[in-house]
Amino acid sequence: PGPRLQPEDPRHRARMNQAISVLDAYGYRTLVWDIFVERVRAPMQGRQSDEARIAAALPQAVTCLTALEALMNGQKWLAGDRLTLADLHAAPMFVYFTMTPEGRTLMARHRTLLGWWEAISGRPSMAQTRSPFE
Repeated sequence: PGPRLQPEDPRHRARMNQAISVLDAYGYRTLVWDIFVERVRAPMQGRQSDEARIAAALPQAVTCLTALEALMNGQKWLAGDRLTLADLHAAPMFVYFTMTPEGRTLMARHRTLLGWWEAISGRPSMAQTRSPFE
């Protein structure tokens, strides 16, 4: 029961699959492990952030954000005009990524993606599943 999380339209379904693939292949490690973990978790664990690792990850993050924004094609959600599995897959990664100053700076340069982030992060389900790091 509830709304469909996969588009029926083949073009939008392909976009959804592309967005998930971009996140799996390029986003998760870069946004979460290379940036969030090094910038936020490392100091919490009493170790220095690996600045070289963060710096090396930033161009990859830009590529990932640019690719996701291009897939959006001006739409509100990652795969079109409705929330899909791609949005739900991306949301936790962006929770962590936007907790870093680098993440906030890069998101500010991607207005369409920033609009998506504002829409998804404002959903009640996101409020009910907050990370303990937020």
